Amino acid sequence: MDTVKTLAEAVNEFHKPQGSTKKGRRDDLQKEFKEIAMSLFFGGYLKCGDKKIYVREAELYYYDEDNCCNAIKDESMFHTSNPIDPSLEKLDPEDESTYLQGGILHRHKYGIDLAFENFKNKYRASVLIKSFIEADADKEPNYEVRNKKSSKELFKYIPKDIPAFEKNDLGVNWIPCHHPIEYHTISSPVPRMNIRKDTSEADTPWRYWLKWVKEKDVPHEFLF
Repeated sequence: MDTVKTLAEAVNEFHKPQGSTKKGRRDDLQKEFKEIAMSLFFGGYLKCGDKKIYVREAELYYYDEDNCCNAIKDESMFHTSNPIDPSLEKLDPEDESTYLQGGILHRHKYGIDLAFENFKNKYRASVLIKSFIEADADKEPNYEVRNKKSSKELFKYIPKDIPAFEKNDLGVNWIPCHHPIEYHTISSPVPRMNIRKDTSEADTPWRYWLKWVKEKDVPHEFLF
């Protein structure tokens, strides 16, 4: 079974992807994203007042703001110097204040991202909380598909950008804990949903979700 880092560790250890080819850089990025997805699914929950939010599905977005060799410029990402959506602000890549530091829960019109951008290394990166399960503070989550909720339903708890790993005035914080889920494992990566096919990275497998499995279908070490 893969070791699950705390979400703060996974985010803080994220680095600009390495590799001599664009494929190599994508592969490196994929490994980094899987670490974060594992931590989101099995390493804790988001406390929102008297509710617990368990992430069920996540998508990666990444954009090199410099012109490094084999730069990855995901045109579907909103928070960049060149967003594909004309209604969004074009950010100045040389302005440090435009970079969302690691661990910021960033609200945009389509949902909530966990952002981990880096001014020094000139990249923007985030994970969209695509869907989640909500549970009362004194209860365990029910992971049946009918109970999943979309990212926009987090707006009632997160009306503005806030740090996930620090105390804030909304009382919304990431609570780290080992959280195995019976008969669930992480999926294989697949392309993200609702991405325009004419954009770069449209077919890149940057989406993970919690996959239900029967015990007999997979080796024991892959069950959580």
